[in-house]
Amino acid sequence: MCAVGITYPFTHQINRLLVLLRNGGAEVDAFWWMDEFTIYAHQARYEEGHLAADAPLERESLLQAVGSLVNKVGDEIEHRASQLNQRENP
Repeated sequence: MCAVGITYPFTHQINRLLVLLRNGGAEVDAFWWMDEFTIYAHQARYEEGHLAADAPLERESLLQAVGSLVNKVGDEIEHRASQLNQRENP
């Protein structure tokens, strides 16, 4: 986000980060469901455990979905960096 001038907070709240990406022009509708991982981020940082985090995960499909989000964000960064470069070097 900082590569394209979006200021972001230090947070584990995935929905807040998605809102910032959306407000910055990224298409994030397909990724809202990933907010359920906020409890894992918080748990890993601050807690011993969390009941909701004790449910088994479908790791393979989740890895594919997270990979898709990472690719989407990477594409968005490249696109915005290209736009900035074109503005600075017409």
